[in-house]
Amino acid sequence: MGTGGMNGRIKLDWAKDAAIAFVNVLKNQPPATQQNMRVGIVSWAGNNYRVGTLNPTNNWDSVISYINSITYQGNTDNYTCMECGLVKAGALLSTPADQKVIIFMSDGIGNRIVTSCTSTNSSSCTLAEPCTNNTPLLTHCPLADQAAINAASALKADGVDIYTVGYGSRVEPITILENNLQAIASDPDSNYYLYGGNENNWANVFTQIAPRICTLGPTTAALPTTIPPTRLTPTADAHVNGSHTTTATNYGTAAALSIDGSPIHITYMKFDLTSLATKTVSKATLRLKVTDSSTGTQRIKSSSNTSWGETTINYSNRPALSSTVINNIIGGLSGNWVQIDLTTFVNANKGRVVTLAIDSTSSDGLGLKSKEAPSEKPELVVEH
Repeated sequence: MGTGGMNGRIKLDWAKDAAIAFVNVLKNQPPATQQNMRVGIVSWAGNNYRVGTLNPTNNWDSVISYINSITYQGNTDNYTCMECGLVKAGALLSTPADQKVIIFMSDGIGNRIVTSCTSTNSSSCTLAEPCTNNTPLLTHCPLADQAAINAASALKADGVDIYTVGYGSRVEPITILENNLQAIASDPDSNYYLYGGNENNWANVFTQIAPRICTLGPTTAALPTTIPPTRLTPTADAHVNGSHTTTATNYGTAAALSIDGSPIHITYMKFDLTSLATKTVSKATLRLKVTDSSTGTQRIKSSSNTSWGETTINYSNRPALSSTVINNIIGGLSGNWVQIDLTTFVNANKGRVVTLAIDSTSSDGLGLKSKEAPSEKPELVVEH
């Protein structure tokens, strides 16, 4: 955890409060419900680790005491290794169990890669040198992102359920990569990924997770019925190419979309939001499958022009874009999903047909699947 915080507290203090709140939910359940529970803790900062054993839950006080004993490890290089935390947690869950669960709290920014990290008894992992400034996020390394996602995939294949809790700013300057946390989670939707927001909301988020992973007693209030999200695919999508020989070429039937700053490639998508006119939107996420990796930043904008046609749009007749950036896509690895929060935009435009456009000033272009792809098409996931 970083040293920033609120009211003079470091983030670690708020995280400890959240973990204790979670344990207290379990502690207050009937003995029959608690009978087979085991809880362990993994904390990490830089290459320093604290690993707590899976404590029998007939001694909850020992679990809480361990959480309280975690202290800031003096990480001065500002690098953390998401993969390490997942590997350590997975090792704790190596014994057979009816249900295995990891709750993983992070900003989703990878910047260290493991070269050796297998034992829960060691105090540290052997780490490769940190990547430096490969994207606009300080010390962010896309390879470390992928290493963490791969570690999570191996755990999920072994039957581990992974919940992720994200923290950091969703607006400029962005300090969270939610697409990584959603990829690490067992499912990218809100059942497995929760945004923690401010530090003083973390305890509330953790206590929301507890009923989802346990059969709780009758004294526990039931969670509200979850309404399935609305999933919208574009009614039209295409990219335009600013190369001097192809300005009149249409790419509307292509299975891929392209964004680039040199030569200029701009992607356009049209979404019909009329079905949302009377709904209260709590979150809207644009999900895009990457086909060509990029470390650049792509900018999502809107256009007031919704009359363009998928099979007629080209660079010469392309709709003008708003100068306002709705959100950014910061890098992306081939084969991964990128997921971008568009909640404010969707709330402001529900009930309408809208045009989204993605451009870039980076010469490291990004490729995406289009709605013409046989699978993994773009989608706007709207929770309400």
